[in-house]
Amino acid sequence: MCGIGSVSHFTVDVQEPVHIIPSAKLIVNRTASEDYKEAHGIHQWRRDDQELVSNIYLFK
Repeated sequence: MCGIGSVSHFTVDVQEPVHIIPSAKLIVNRTASEDYKEAHGIHQWRRDDQELVSNIYLFK
C-alpha cells in the first residue's frame, strides 16, 4: 500500500531509456504580445486571434 509520504519500490525492465528518445509535438504561439506577462501567461492559449505553428519531430 502506498499513501501520502510513503515510497513504493518496484523494478521495471526497460530495453532503452524512454526519456532520451528525441520525439516531440511542438506548438508555438506566434501571436504578437505587448509585454512579458501577456506573452508567457496561460491566458494566451485561449485567445481567438492566435497565430499557431506546429511541427512533429519523430525519433527514427
